[in-house]
Amino acid sequence: MMDNELVVKLVTLATAADAAERERLLKELTVEKDREDVWVKFLKFTKKEISRMPQEFRYLFSINGLRAHIRKRIRGGCVDYEARCRMKGVDVSVSSKSIEDTKNRFIQKLFDLREEQDRQKARLYEDFCLEYFEKFRKRRVTEKTYKNDLYRSNRYIFPTIGKKRLDRITPTDCQSILDSLSERGMGKSADEVYSLMNQVFKGAIAHGLIERNPLAVVVHQQHEREHGVALTKKEEAQLVSCTSPFRLYFLIALYTGLRPCEYDTVRREGDMLIAQNKKRKNGKTAYKRIPIGPMLAPHLKGLTEFSFPSEKTLFNHLHKLFDHRLYDLRTTFNTRCVECHVDETARKLMMGHSLGALGNAYTDVSDSFLKEEISKFFYSLPNGE
Repeated sequence: MMDNELVVKLVTLATAADAAERERLLKELTVEKDREDVWVKFLKFTKKEISRMPQEFRYLFSINGLRAHIRKRIRGGCVDYEARCRMKGVDVSVSSKSIEDTKNRFIQKLFDLREEQDRQKARLYEDFCLEYFEKFRKRRVTEKTYKNDLYRSNRYIFPTIGKKRLDRITPTDCQSILDSLSERGMGKSADEVYSLMNQVFKGAIAHGLIERNPLAVVVHQQHEREHGVALTKKEEAQLVSCTSPFRLYFLIALYTGLRPCEYDTVRREGDMLIAQNKKRKNGKTAYKRIPIGPMLAPHLKGLTEFSFPSEKTLFNHLHKLFDHRLYDLRTTFNTRCVECHVDETARKLMMGHSLGALGNAYTDVSDSFLKEEISKFFYSLPNGE
């Protein structure tokens, strides 16, 4: 049965008045007559031919019954054969003028494929890790987290396995890295290093560079994280009345619940402080709006611009005053909000916490609601001496 395109050409040929047009159509029809593709279904390999294949492919063809498709192509009186097969997620395709030579080329292609796979597997941990971070992880974390990941990899991971082939890294190699950190009391670093290696190995598996994750049998117990400790009201009063040159910045952190990594993003819009929420998991830039409450307002007065010192500077100066960390100021804000019965949704929004999938999608509270809730954030302090 003729296809529609051929019918159209025959009709056009019969009705064409121009001689050049008729000649062109005749040539096209002649070429199509000499063109034919016939699938011969499967390319059968003998046991001897299978024995010539790379060892890892012999099992696929002899036991698993993997077969290659072959088709006979006719072009202007010339005949050739094309063999195709998909294995291990890779397409293999060869062609030749005879079935015998097509088989030989197919077998050679398998050797080429194995050589390419071996070359890929020979990639070093450090090289793949840096590429994975640049192409994938960088899109999912903040710039500061990305820099910290590179620092931890360079300091704790690369010295041991950075120059080793991915497929030759053993569970013992990984265990030694984690044990070394744990023995030095660096439990948090051990957790972070474990997470980083796990992501890199999963990425290597996804790229077909290794088949198993060396961490699968590694013994690692996540260290117990230290929770923040809120300032007592006496300590809070001492902070309010202290003479530190960084007092104002401590109070902004104390009465807004900002994360230390968010300090340098703060700006003022009227009676609201705007800061970037640095803990968004989807990589999107988001901001939180925190009303200037009655505890902070007397200290800010008409100040509209802020220039926070570095986290390290603030940490050192706070530690001179109290046995507290910067995160303890955030813990204090959250604690006082609970004690003052601030609405939970308002508290989470000001803290930059998630409301859950449903809450994030369908909650859009007004500034007036936040201001009403922060007005509850007021309490008396003892003498700061």
